[in-house]
Amino acid sequence: MPLVLEMEATGGLLVDYDKLRTAFEEAHRLKPQDTQVLLALGVLKFIQRDFVGARNYFGIAIRENPTDHSLWNKFGAAMSNNLDIKKAIEAYELALDLRPNYVRSIVNIGLAFNNLADFKSAATHFMNALILNPKLDHVWIYLRSAFI
Repeated sequence: MPLVLEMEATGGLLVDYDKLRTAFEEAHRLKPQDTQVLLALGVLKFIQRDFVGARNYFGIAIRENPTDHSLWNKFGAAMSNNLDIKKAIEAYELALDLRPNYVRSIVNIGLAFNNLADFKSAATHFMNALILNPKLDHVWIYLRSAFI
């Protein structure tokens, strides 16, 4: 039975993951350096919880476009989910070098420090993210968890 994903962004449309993956793999075969195709394949691997595969696609995309802060953030997320927290922090920091107020990377660094039980650093990053966007309800929850 093929893997089928219900995608919230498509209004409940059911998407056949295997067909989608096959289409992007064919696009990758035709244009192996296309960062948008690499990004899509990385996201598909991430959804499948294949964090090593996601990291690999994001890494290739970064080699093609090393100044894309969002690729560095996604690469960091794949590293973090693969339990390579220190390398994840390095990737998030590179994303922030490229875009200093990128809240998603600031939050992700906070989560990474939380996972390392460095709650002071985690709280600092969560507070910095909240200074930039105080309406991030989930970050208030993360901040609270850093103090408990």
